[in-house]
Amino acid sequence: MAVVLNYCHRCRSMTVNLFSDHLRRLSSETPAGSQLGSTTRRFSTVLKTKAPKEEKADQQSSSTSKPSDPAVRFNLVRIQMIPEEQRQVLFKAPVAIPSSSTEKQCIAHLKAKGLWGTQPKPLSVPDVNLPALLGVNIEEHFRNIAIEQTQPYVDALDKLIARTAPPLPKKWAFTPGWTKYSTDGTTEGVPFPPDDALVFDVETCMTEGKYPTLATALSSTNWYSWCSRRLVDNTEEPLAPGGRLQLEHLIPLEASPGSSIDQVDWRPRVAVGHNVSFDRSYIVEQYFPQGSQLRFVDTMSMHIALAGFTTAQRAVHMKLNAARKKKPEEIAKQKAIAKKKASSKRDDDNSTQRWLEVGAMNNLEDVYQLHCSAKLPYDKQLQKVFVDGTLDQVREKFQPLMTYCGNDVRATHQLTQALIPKFREAMPHPVTFGGLLEMSSAYLPVNKNWETYISKSNAACDKLEQEMNNDLVKLARERLALRENDEYKNDLWMWDLDWSTQKVTTRTKSAELAGYPKWFRDMCDKVELDEKGEPVPGKVSLRMRVVPKLMQLTWDGWPLHHTMEHGWGWLEPAPLEAMTTVRSPKKKKKDEEEPKKAKTTKSQADAVFPLQKLIELATKLGRPVATVKEEVVKPLPEPESVLSDDDWDKISEMTPDQQQTFFAQQKDAPESTKVSRRFGRPEQPAPTIDDEELSKIFGEDLELQDFAARTQAAKQAKYITSKDKQKPVKEAEVNAYLDVVPGCIFRRLTHHNGIEFNVGNPLAKDFLQYFESGILKASFGSASDVIKHSKMVTYWHNNKDRVESQLVGHLEIEHLPDKIVKSPDYNDDLRLGAILPRLTLMGTVTRRAVEATWMTASNAKPGRIGSELKAMIQAPPGFNFVGADVDSQELWIAAILGDANWLQQHGCTAFGWMTLQGSKADGTDMHSKTAEQAGIGRDHAKILNYGRIYGAGREYTAVLLKNFSQDLTEAQANGKAHRIYSFAKGNRLYRLNALGKFLAEQCGLSPADTEQGIKYGAVKQIYELAYGKQFSEKDSKKEYGQIMSHMTEGSIWANGSESHMFNMLESVANSPQPRTPVLGCRISRCLMKENVEDDFLTSRVNWVVQSSAVDYLHLMLVCMKWLMRKYDIKGRFSLSIHDEVRYIVAEEDRYRAALALHITNLLTRAMFAYKVGICDLPQSVAYFSAVDVDKVIRKEVNLDCSTPSNAEGLEKEYGVPKGEALDVFQALEKCSGKLSV
Repeated sequence: MAVVLNYCHRCRSMTVNLFSDHLRRLSSETPAGSQLGSTTRRFSTVLKTKAPKEEKADQQSSSTSKPSDPAVRFNLVRIQMIPEEQRQVLFKAPVAIPSSSTEKQCIAHLKAKGLWGTQPKPLSVPDVNLPALLGVNIEEHFRNIAIEQTQPYVDALDKLIARTAPPLPKKWAFTPGWTKYSTDGTTEGVPFPPDDALVFDVETCMTEGKYPTLATALSSTNWYSWCSRRLVDNTEEPLAPGGRLQLEHLIPLEASPGSSIDQVDWRPRVAVGHNVSFDRSYIVEQYFPQGSQLRFVDTMSMHIALAGFTTAQRAVHMKLNAARKKKPEEIAKQKAIAKKKASSKRDDDNSTQRWLEVGAMNNLEDVYQLHCSAKLPYDKQLQKVFVDGTLDQVREKFQPLMTYCGNDVRATHQLTQALIPKFREAMPHPVTFGGLLEMSSAYLPVNKNWETYISKSNAACDKLEQEMNNDLVKLARERLALRENDEYKNDLWMWDLDWSTQKVTTRTKSAELAGYPKWFRDMCDKVELDEKGEPVPGKVSLRMRVVPKLMQLTWDGWPLHHTMEHGWGWLEPAPLEAMTTVRSPKKKKKDEEEPKKAKTTKSQADAVFPLQKLIELATKLGRPVATVKEEVVKPLPEPESVLSDDDWDKISEMTPDQQQTFFAQQKDAPESTKVSRRFGRPEQPAPTIDDEELSKIFGEDLELQDFAARTQAAKQAKYITSKDKQKPVKEAEVNAYLDVVPGCIFRRLTHHNGIEFNVGNPLAKDFLQYFESGILKASFGSASDVIKHSKMVTYWHNNKDRVESQLVGHLEIEHLPDKIVKSPDYNDDLRLGAILPRLTLMGTVTRRAVEATWMTASNAKPGRIGSELKAMIQAPPGFNFVGADVDSQELWIAAILGDANWLQQHGCTAFGWMTLQGSKADGTDMHSKTAEQAGIGRDHAKILNYGRIYGAGREYTAVLLKNFSQDLTEAQANGKAHRIYSFAKGNRLYRLNALGKFLAEQCGLSPADTEQGIKYGAVKQIYELAYGKQFSEKDSKKEYGQIMSHMTEGSIWANGSESHMFNMLESVANSPQPRTPVLGCRISRCLMKENVEDDFLTSRVNWVVQSSAVDYLHLMLVCMKWLMRKYDIKGRFSLSIHDEVRYIVAEEDRYRAALALHITNLLTRAMFAYKVGICDLPQSVAYFSAVDVDKVIRKEVNLDCSTPSNAEGLEKEYGVPKGEALDVFQALEKCSGKLSV
């Protein structure tokens, strides 16, 4: 279309635009000189003429727009689209023109959410010349380029799996290097196996160092074995300086030992293995900077994608395995209990456990048994020699150990034969295989700064730990002063510790400590005296329960206290009336467990809390003790949203005739007072008043997190309704306990899994945010320093072992291409090297890559030792990193699925509109809207939004809200969660089947009332009215299922900003064989509906978005490789971390690579839009917001990554300059607007 920018009279302009498309088609079919052709051209010229208001708007944005910008196009909901010329190249299909009814429906939906009425600001449009596509449309283009890239590897694999493996050699050669075994029994030494495809396995003697010990390989015709020279010649471990690997002692697969890079066989070849990234890290040529054409196929990754378990399923499987190892009498007891329970279950109740039969854990033994329908025909016990044994033991058992390795390879070959056909059926698009092959070549270059970084991190950590220990010792010794005149009895923290001393006898272990309190003696594991002869505690750590008391920690000013029953909390003075009230002990119910009680000494038992000190503190804080005569534990006022949550509360007491009258009145009532025809609350108009890490947090583990929240919520009281106000309220509901310390209210700190769980340590990382906000703090300076130091060392403590265990291959000058050696920045002191990250290419059922160090590495933080880790990956001389983060990748994927599911217009749903057009400045983005609904900060709203999109339920949202604000009551948190979900996800409505509709009519409802679906409460009421039977929450899941299957045929979400999106996700997740909408990849069999029924819905819904994000990554990798080949951009793939991708590119090609990445994003997004049926693309997401050109990997190109271990920053400490962040306009300018040289 020539122009679609219209701010009014849209229905008329839509007709004009449709007519203009018709004229343009006529023009293309009409000779240039004809009268009709000239008329069409004149009409098109008129359409391109801008209205006065449009000209003014263009003038205002002239500072960012180019004079040659094409006409700006907006769609139905005022989302700017890419230029028509680009759209035609990408989609080669006409734009769907929405009807006027569609338009009205969409605008009404956006108005209801407070999103309609803002005028869009036209975006600048870059003049990008797109490369010609290799196909009739974008989908065919991606298929063709993927086939071109993968065909050599597909052919090699087909040849490998077409034949049965030859017999194992009867005797293995004990010689260094490779030995080839022919079928006639002859052997010969070879530099490396020359075959196009191999099954490959490496074994290392883990107690003897870093180098490989043995390896075996199998081609379609021959066996091969490899022995290390160290094993055969009994030499020492030959490590390079800094503990690096010398490449000549690794395994060659593409060149003769000692060859330079000019002598490498660079042809496409493939190696298969189980967890093959481990084996890859021992191959010589993989460390060379020049990219190898050898690629790797991982049978473990294929299994995980095809039949792997989720985190929750693994937990269940491991629990069942542990149960099998119990004693016979325990098993018999459990069977009896299970048999008793089974009588109340329906016959097919075990069907929800079918996933245990169709899935397996990831080890070779279990995977082989599942896919090959047989147990491994050999004993895996010999593996222990490589784990715990020595090289001498390997020499002694060389022949059986080599046979064991050969059996592993043969089993992997058989497994490959079974998995490849299954994989191709489940992941049919060649882009998927192409993306996996590219990811298998991940490469991280390092230099001498790597060892410097480790050394500095260790030094900084040791220094802070010593300071922290000194501070804790100082605190402990200072608190000893309270012994004088028994001052500890008036201390709000130290009063209940054991202050008893020890009599010196013959049994006394240390006379020097006898005169000190027991709590102090417990801190002294051995007697160390200072220069004054006083003992010094030797085992002080933040994990000790006494430490928060030494620090005098407070919550909002109140002293912290610990009990065995309730964990950590704080004490407040109770109202004066309550202080005199003595509660009678609760009667212990039958079979009820006794609460946990601490082992106390006589000193502790006699301790009396200094209540007067707490009252004085309350006065000092400006919170004097109340004297009102009312119960401390009382019902909270019911949140407004909870009172009106279910309209069926009032209907349940009516007779059918009264209900019919009621519904008739509702039909005649004013629109603003009507009960929704879906039997929910009236849909009210919305009030007019860092993403990467979140996606890591809310991943597959959410199934377990949400389960914990649901368990916690089930144990607590429900919402307090008008019917419940006379009922006694549990102390846990208001978080107030009177029986812990006389005269005080004890309030528990909130555990990250909910108030039901005890907090074991207020100094744990979950509470760091409260120290930062000031609500949780120490009472004096030295204690605050301890907390500060603890925060600094935590990151390095958690990552030190993983970082130091990285295998770094040392690169000599013969391993380096001329491009590096001839660079002005090269010198021999650089000590170049490389790390091969051990990626599990599909490490979860969502097909995300998994790796212990690099996939979880955080960005540099000023208060974290060693957090500059990623910046230690530094490009070699003559090269740069070029990469980008996909902007709001998973949010956009979810949004476009929702838009396509409804009206097939970008931004037609409120969720899609907020994702594409929402603005933080005017409060129309998703996070601002959630913050507005719940009355919370935008940063907290962002966490809630990601949690909800990844499947968190209302209960878990309430837990998060409690974590954000410890003063929030349960009812208040639940009310806020309800409001958030009502606005965003909406209400779940059930569609009635024929029987359900009949019963509804018998209850006085018309077909119009139930046409769009009704809430569960309504279904329940219809059932009860029709059958005269009351149904309570105590009834079994079986009866609940009977009701729903009896009367309904499915459910949908309605009236929420995200309802259409969740409907689409659940539609895919509940289909018989869920597949990603773009590349058609199928879900793990362990999550198919036939195997799990209605279980694991969170994981299945989460899979749709996250697995689609993997499709996005694979499309990008294949497209970028195509562009780099097409335009001779010299470089190689480096690493991808979820929505982040990095390439190592020659300096002279860095700007062309940046432009290629921008175009890659455009083509990838276009592929997504095309596959969901929308032949258009918003301008705002067409290109990356920025492509980074840098010397290191870091979050932002201008970050100096200053940390306690890198105090002076990257530039001063390591000589790393700032990089460049190029938007598409800057990239075009840098490379003169074209990809070609």
